[in-house]
Amino acid sequence: MAMAGPPSTAYRLNYSRRRFTDDDLQRLRRELPLKQDAYPYEEVDFSQNELSSTGLRVVLEVCRRCPKLRVLKLYRNQIDDGGAKGLADLCGQCPAIEEMHLSHNHFTAVGVETLITAAEQARPDHMSPLWLRLEQNDVGDAEAVFRDLQTRLSVCNRQDEFRCTVRVCCRKMKVHLPFFNWQRGSRHQPGSDKPPGAGSFRVPDNAEIAGPSFRVPRGEASPPAVSQARAAGTTPKSNAPVSNGGGAWDIAGASRRLAASAPPAAPSESAEKPAEKPPAWGGGSSAAPVAAARGGSSAAPVAAARGGSSAAPAAAAAAAAAAA
Repeated sequence: MAMAGPPSTAYRLNYSRRRFTDDDLQRLRRELPLKQDAYPYEEVDFSQNELSSTGLRVVLEVCRRCPKLRVLKLYRNQIDDGGAKGLADLCGQCPAIEEMHLSHNHFTAVGVETLITAAEQARPDHMSPLWLRLEQNDVGDAEAVFRDLQTRLSVCNRQDEFRCTVRVCCRKMKVHLPFFNWQRGSRHQPGSDKPPGAGSFRVPDNAEIAGPSFRVPRGEASPPAVSQARAAGTTPKSNAPVSNGGGAWDIAGASRRLAASAPPAAPSESAEKPAEKPPAWGGGSSAAPVAAARGGSSAAPVAAARGGSSAAPAAAAAAAAAAA
């Protein structure tokens, strides 16, 4: 079930999103006794219900007792041309009204013309324009209907969305009809009047993707086209030559250049071994090579000195002299 709208306040009567039918409005008569002469409401909201032109009569009875009524919301209901006359009379009975939201109902061109004509004739010259929402109804050929109304009434379809606002019309018209050409079943739908590409970007169908990007050059006198070819060895934007060979997106060329500029690899552990330390002095078998390195006959005195015989002092002195 649809969630009910915010509760009513002292200046706003809100019965939106209640799924009210015409029969349900009989309860409204008990909650709001129509014997009361005036209500303080400035906004009456019965939008997003299931009211027809029959249930609309109860809503209009309440509105007529709201002398300060500024905003009436009845969008997304089932109201048809049978309610156009009552809404037209309300425009004269509530001259302070500023907005009427009647979109997503079932008005045709006949009901729309009745309502707009009455609203334009009842609108004082010194007041802001009436903001009248009538899109998404059953108006056939809305553009032709508006052109006809424009020839004899002070109406504006708000083509200038910047200068025409809810309270101001740049053309000084009495009735604003924003989005009027967006009728149910029409080729004009929300967003269809935007130029191609507005609000979003789509890759053209004939685009040729090459690498991480593509190029869509836009000439002054030609429609957008996609560049199908690019000279080798040039950048994608300026066609300037790329140094070191290869195109801007040449992955293989970049890999070769990267490999050439890389520092030489460190030698592996098996390619180069550290120098071995010499054997420690005093080992048994190492005495002979050391003695041989020192030269011929000195080996015997040294060995004798290591062995600890009684001639050790003399032999050691002779060996020291020979070494000097």
